[in-house]
Amino acid sequence: MYVRYFLYLFSILLYNLWILINCIRSIRGKTHLVFIDFLISLGRDIKNKDGNNRYKMINHYV
Repeated sequence: MYVRYFLYLFSILLYNLWILINCIRSIRGKTHLVFIDFLISLGRDIKNKDGNNRYKMINHYV
């Protein structure tokens, strides 16, 4: 039950982050970002070529 609850909350967090980024993009006059492209770009930012973890600022998407 805990795993299900965690996955539910995690999906809500991802969805809200995607909506926030799209709102900021629309204010700046940029195009809408599709959710799958958002997830793919998040995956690319988490791992670099060496396999080490690194995190970029959200400003990269906005």
